[in-house]
Amino acid sequence: AAGYAFDGWYNEAGVKVSANAEYTFKMPEEATVLTAKFAAKTYSAAVSATTGGLASLDTGGFPADGIPYGTSLTATATVGEGYWFDGWFDGETLVSGELVYTFAMSDGGANLTARFSEKQAAVLVTVSPAEGGTVTIDAGGADVRNIPAGTTVQLRATPAAGQEFAGWFIDGTVLGKDAGYAFVAEKFTYPLEARFQKFGTNDSRENADTGNNLPLAFVLTALSALLAGGVLFLAAKRRRV
Repeated sequence: AAGYAFDGWYNEAGVKVSANAEYTFKMPEEATVLTAKFAAKTYSAAVSATTGGLASLDTGGFPADGIPYGTSLTATATVGEGYWFDGWFDGETLVSGELVYTFAMSDGGANLTARFSEKQAAVLVTVSPAEGGTVTIDAGGADVRNIPAGTTVQLRATPAAGQEFAGWFIDGTVLGKDAGYAFVAEKFTYPLEARFQKFGTNDSRENADTGNNLPLAFVLTALSALLAGGVLFLAAKRRRV
């Protein structure tokens, strides 16, 4: 079977009588029992990491250059500050996007690389309520979680039937009321909320937000939102799109 090698023929006393897969012998006067034994092949496993993180491998107690076929291995990636984890790669093939990747040793061994990329900007949009409408994000073709700094990001909110758009918000602070909103991304994570409401509703939450009556061309500065990774400062010029 795959991952195993023939070890030999053994008699009832446990003595190897032949190491050849084909064993020819003279039938003795008494019945005899022979056992064909197989042993799991052993392989090497290694992990490495690109700039931006660390990689480690749990081999289950086996030496890295002598791991039996089928052994469960666990590769763990640790992400450095200011980087994203892109995944575990075997050559150019992505095998897992999880930080902790458990797999079985297969034929040929394992050589995995944990890849990381420098954080750029990320735009995370929550639609509230979820059934209120949809949002499209145009970041010039870039992944919305890894947008190069300096890219103009364009957002467009489309209300569902019977709904109207109430505004773009960060941490409860309104950025704009137009369905189209654009800003130049910096190296931050932007946790935006697109709010919708039933058509004709006077949402009292909006009245408490500052910035409701700002002119179309305004500069929003020193807006801070406490995030899991720290404090976000957003400086963005709003324009109609």
